[in-house]
Amino acid sequence: MIYEDLKKRIKNEEYKYQEKIPSETNLILEYNCSRNTLRRAIKKLGADGYVQSIRGKGVIVLYNANLENNLIKKGSHSFSQMADRNKIKFRTSVLLFDEIEINKKMALESTFPVGTPVYYIKRLRSIGDDNYIIEENYFMSKVVKDLTIGIAQDSIYKYLNDVLNEPIATTKRILTFGIATDQDKKYLNLNGYNAVPIVTNYSFTNDGTMFEYTVSHHRPDKFIFYDQNQTNPVSFMLNK
Repeated sequence: MIYEDLKKRIKNEEYKYQEKIPSETNLILEYNCSRNTLRRAIKKLGADGYVQSIRGKGVIVLYNANLENNLIKKGSHSFSQMADRNKIKFRTSVLLFDEIEINKKMALESTFPVGTPVYYIKRLRSIGDDNYIIEENYFMSKVVKDLTIGIAQDSIYKYLNDVLNEPIATTKRILTFGIATDQDKKYLNLNGYNAVPIVTNYSFTNDGTMFEYTVSHHRPDKFIFYDQNQTNPVSFMLNK
């Protein structure tokens, strides 16, 4: 309750960007709570990027409406998680769904051993009438069992966590840029750009098994790199 109330007051600019919120003592009196309870609320605000606690100075507001006018893919493994978190209606179109084995070329790119059975999927991610991302997924069949087109249209990560009880432990992301491909030009409105941001994901289960290799091409005018550098060392934004 304290977290939600303080977040609301920050968003309403009762506590403005770069200003201090009231002292611990004053907030404890106002909310009639323990110091530990208040500190847990402040810690969560800090983890979510609203404030920063500075020793000897107090708690400073980091939230700025102009900076937050984006869909933040912060701490999320997937596009659907980002959209759900930000209450955005999105659409996933499955362009290709196949079962293949990793060849030598793909083994070099993905680090999957040669011969590994995988689901090979192409998906188009859209919000409203805008296509944001075209992605190619390779999911290890041994881990992501019985995958279907319907699951791919919904959320593969949700299926992994809720149905297969196989949560994602770690995702490594690499950001590069590349010349727009014919596929990019076909599905993404490039607005005159000839290069696109490319995010490569390597995802691992709790036992260290790499089960996913994904390459995502993003619309340049809908993509911003965002690094909070506290609890989310690698994060991304999608411009509205």
